[in-house]
Amino acid sequence: MRAPAPAQCVEPASATKEAEVAFAAIAAREGWREATLDRFCVEYGISDAQRRLRWPEGIRTIGWRLNELADATMLSHLKRSGPLPLSEVLHRRFRDNEPLRRSVRRLACSDAFHPLDTWVRTARTADLMWQCQDEPLSASDSRLRLRRWALVILYSGCVIVWLAERPGRGKALRAAIRLTIIALGAR
Repeated sequence: MRAPAPAQCVEPASATKEAEVAFAAIAAREGWREATLDRFCVEYGISDAQRRLRWPEGIRTIGWRLNELADATMLSHLKRSGPLPLSEVLHRRFRDNEPLRRSVRRLACSDAFHPLDTWVRTARTADLMWQCQDEPLSASDSRLRLRRWALVILYSGCVIVWLAERPGRGKALRAAIRLTIIALGAR
């Protein structure tokens, strides 16, 4: 993705999303660190006050926002095509995020130092995945909590496989998704 021009990143209400995607592209090369965000803000003319307003927790906030963008894409697929098998929800998630793979890899390295934050963010995505699939969990399902946390763990494993596999291959990811579906008793 191409980074927006610096002048486009000044207004928080209109350009925060674009700035976050631009930061992700830079973080893919330089690392998902506060120092990278410092340089990004200087380059794009984002003041310290604007930075604190946009990203109160720094790079952690940007990680959450990128995850929210991916979640929104997943929900838009649901609105367009209706519920899908969980396997297709997972495959689409990885396909949609392919342009951000290098940045996600760098974010994952940062996530290793913030396990609780990462767990909560992933749990939110897992909840949305259950909503998007054609056999959603209901509150009456006695295994609801177990299946939710199992998806968090198994999806995290799929992310690791996706990050480790060379782009364009997909064989290991397909196998990881297949194992996830079997383990969850989904389709």
